[in-house]
Amino acid sequence: MHTSSRMPVSDRKLAANQANAAKSTGPKTERGKENSSRNAIKHGLLSNSIVLEGGESKERFAAILNSFMAEFRPETPNEEVFVEKMAVSHWRLRRLWACESASIKREMQRQTGADLEADAPTRAMLAMNSLSKDTHHHELMCRYENLFDREHYRAIAGIKTLREEKDAREARERRRKNARAEGTHRAHENKEQPDNYEPTQTPGEPTESTNEPTPETLKPTECL
Repeated sequence: MHTSSRMPVSDRKLAANQANAAKSTGPKTERGKENSSRNAIKHGLLSNSIVLEGGESKERFAAILNSFMAEFRPETPNEEVFVEKMAVSHWRLRRLWACESASIKREMQRQTGADLEADAPTRAMLAMNSLSKDTHHHELMCRYENLFDREHYRAIAGIKTLREEKDAREARERRRKNARAEGTHRAHENKEQPDNYEPTQTPGEPTESTNEPTPETLKPTECL
């Protein structure tokens, strides 16, 4: 019923991310274990804020969040925020799909007469046609779907931008360190050279003379 400019994250992709996350043996250091415990509490609070009681699964939301964490492996608080935004926007998109499915089912229950004798795909099509007559409902569903989809991919772009900026800063710092090291090396070489130091003549290189040739030094042919 609704289309989007990008493909949403598939269940197959989420399953692959979850499988990769399951391979992890978890943190081994005390600091790592402490961070893991803190993240579990924080993710639990996020789940309580996002997941609706009586119809949505906190375990399913946690699995989605952990799969994105395993895929993107955030290294900074800002990167972690972007990953959480991915999970939340994807969860809201799935909720929207569930609402759309519920709307179609509800409309099918209102069908009467010959519509009840049709097969399920036909009844679903008739229900969708009926729902599309409500312009406000159709526009609202499309707007929310596009909004959640944009938020998801904007978060991905945000992580990419943060990491590109980090790489650029590290590259500049490496160049500065190399420049300082080269300058220190040159200063050390200059310090070791004596004040009356003169570069030696390269073997085979002709010497330069500032004396003008005289008739005595010229060959006979040169005097002519």
